[in-house]
Amino acid sequence: MHFDGGASKSNFSAWKIHKQSIEKIEYHWKLKYLSAFFNANALTFSILNGNKKNQLSIPEKFMGYASHGKYVSEIEEWLIANKYFENIWTDKRIFFEKARKFNNYNKTGFDQIDPFIQDVMANIFAFANLSRIGIIVFFDHLILIYLIEYKSYFKKVLTKK
Repeated sequence: MHFDGGASKSNFSAWKIHKQSIEKIEYHWKLKYLSAFFNANALTFSILNGNKKNQLSIPEKFMGYASHGKYVSEIEEWLIANKYFENIWTDKRIFFEKARKFNNYNKTGFDQIDPFIQDVMANIFAFANLSRIGIIVFFDHLILIYLIEYKSYFKKVLTKK
């Protein structure tokens, strides 16, 4: 199984070995919203001045920068209601208009020193990591199911001399 920012055709896939061949169980982009926070979220990119040239450094910058803010449940609810502003690539004004209504944020650019922006990033980071923990638990259960299902197969393979 794989889950990450994205392979060529998905950000999640599951495969199994059957009769000495690999069979695809499934692959899809349904979990994109969870992996995109670190490498392809418009708000995260905008706040951190991301672009194609520095895209690979965004996850590390995100992790470090998020530590400057704090979790605020109202901000989390606001972010969820606005789908984490994941699609403001071409129109950042959407964020600023909603931030003005929500928190009296009166700036027209992303100020990395501003406590509100720092808290926004801390809340995105908290959600992204809690979601990933849920995915890991899901994977653990899925792997366990496969191990039980293929117990006899693994037993044969592991005891071959």
